[in-house]
Amino acid sequence: MSQETLEWLNANTMLGFTTHREKYAHLGWGTNFNEATGQNEAWWHQDGYEHGYPDAIPATEVERVLFNWTPIEVDVMFKRRDGITEDNMDARDGIGPFVWIPSTKSKGIMHPDTDYEFGIFGIDTYTIHEYRTWLLQNVDRIVDGEVGIASAGLLRNGGVAYVSFELPECVEVAGMDIRPLLLAATSIDGTKASTYKMATQLPICDNTLEVALQGDDGVFKVKHSSRSLGRLNDARDALGLLYKHTEDMVAFLDTLSNVDVTDAQFKQIVKAIKDIPEPVTEMQKGKMVVTNQRAITIAENLHHDLNTMWKSDPRCKQWNGTLLGAFQTVNTWHNHDRPQNDNGVERVMNATVNGQIAKFDAEFFQIIAGLDIEVPDTLVLVK
Repeated sequence: MSQETLEWLNANTMLGFTTHREKYAHLGWGTNFNEATGQNEAWWHQDGYEHGYPDAIPATEVERVLFNWTPIEVDVMFKRRDGITEDNMDARDGIGPFVWIPSTKSKGIMHPDTDYEFGIFGIDTYTIHEYRTWLLQNVDRIVDGEVGIASAGLLRNGGVAYVSFELPECVEVAGMDIRPLLLAATSIDGTKASTYKMATQLPICDNTLEVALQGDDGVFKVKHSSRSLGRLNDARDALGLLYKHTEDMVAFLDTLSNVDVTDAQFKQIVKAIKDIPEPVTEMQKGKMVVTNQRAITIAENLHHDLNTMWKSDPRCKQWNGTLLGAFQTVNTWHNHDRPQNDNGVERVMNATVNGQIAKFDAEFFQIIAGLDIEVPDTLVLVK
C-alpha cells in the first residue's frame, strides 16, 4: 500500500479526466469505474471524495485545494548552558537554565498551518521551490486548450508535491491507445529536485512507458540551490518536448508492432529476466533436501505468470506475437503484478520521476538485443 493513509490521499489527491476513460473500465486500469456516476474512482476512493473532475482540473482548483499555503523559514536555535545562571538565563528546562543561540549556518522549514517540520537546511545553500511557482506557473507557458492538469497531489505531509499534464484524448497507434503526459514534481523537504519528465501512459493498464526517451532528452531537473531561480526559462524550454515525445512514442510503438515474436522467443525473454535455478541438494537429518526450493518456486511462478499474461491477459493478448506484445506483457507485469511491498501513489510517482521505470524498460531491450529477434535498423533499443 501507499505510505500515505487513505484519509490523506482522499484529502490531498486530485484526479482529472475521470469521464474520459470509461472504455478502459475493468481492464486493469488503476481505478474502478462507477457505473452510477459514469466516472472512474481511484483504488483509495472513499465516500465523500470531492476532488475528481470530469475534464481537466483547473489550475485555480489545484491552488485552492493543495497549494493554498506557503512554507515558512524559521530560525534554528541552540541551547547554551555553560556559565548560564538564573540571573542571565533566557529560560529553564528539566536540565537547568539556558540561553538561546541562533544558528548562523542552518534554517528550518515548516508548514505554516500544521507546524510540521520539513527539515533543516543551509541558510545560503537551500532555496525553497514553492509549489505554485514550480508546478503550476512554470508549466503554464505550454498549457493551452489542448493540454490540461490530469492529477495533482501532496505527499509526505506536504513535503512533496506533483502535478501531471495530459492530452484529454488518447492517441491511437498499432491498435493501442496511449496518453502522453508531463509529470512535474518537487519537494520542500529536500528529498526531490524540481523535476519535469515526459512519459506515456497506457490507460488500458495504467503503465508508464519511457523507453523512447532514454538519456537526458525527456527529463529536466533543477536543484534547490541559490542559483536555481535563474533556470526557470531553461525549464520552460524543456517542457516543449511534450509534443515531440508524442511523435517519437507513436513511431516507436508502431515499429514494435511490426516485429514478430514467437512463443518460443518470448520464453527466452522470460528466461533472461529470471532463469529457473538448478536444484541444490544436501543431506539433512538423513534425508536429501533441496536447499534452494524457495528460489526455484519464485522463478517458476514468474515464468507461469508472464507466459499466462502473454497469451491471455486482456491488457496484453491483443498484441500477442509481436515485440509490442512482449514489451507490453513484461512492462505490465513489472508495474503491477510482480511482488512488491507497496503499490501506492508515491511509489508510482517516484518510479517515473527517478527513472526506475525507464531503467527496467532499457533492460528489457538489452535482453532483446541479445536474442535472435530481427528488428529494424531504425529501432534504437539501448542508448
